[in-house]
Amino acid sequence: MSFDEARETYRAHIIRHYTGASEKYWLQKELFTILNYMKERCAFYPMEVRIPPGRLWQGDVLDGMVTSVERNYFIPLGLLTPGNYSLALALEGDTKVVIRLVSDTFDMVAEDCLIPRGSRLKIPVTIVEAGSYFSACIRKSRCVSPGCN
Repeated sequence: MSFDEARETYRAHIIRHYTGASEKYWLQKELFTILNYMKERCAFYPMEVRIPPGRLWQGDVLDGMVTSVERNYFIPLGLLTPGNYSLALALEGDTKVVIRLVSDTFDMVAEDCLIPRGSRLKIPVTIVEAGSYFSACIRKSRCVSPGCN
């Protein structure tokens, strides 16, 4: 596949998933660069985000990590060393969520569909290999993964 063919394929993919980019060629170019990086290196594109003290994301920092339409979050957690951790979330109401913890090379550490009782949720996770990790919080109207009622 030539560079131009790949770019056109990515362009169609980008517009299908983000219609707001349909007339923004500069944005399509940036997203193409990111997607191409991820495909070639099988890793997330490096994000220059300051990790807040105590790894507590809130306010403007957290607002910058949410998708505009679905209100899903993708949060870089930074470098984690092997050990036990917990993801603690404050949610709006009884929202069904899928929580993912994934390494920068796409290795899934944890994934679960949860229906919290109340607005707080705490999920224990174990990191086996040091590296950069990310958390995704995806709101669902219904859950389809095992262990979710």
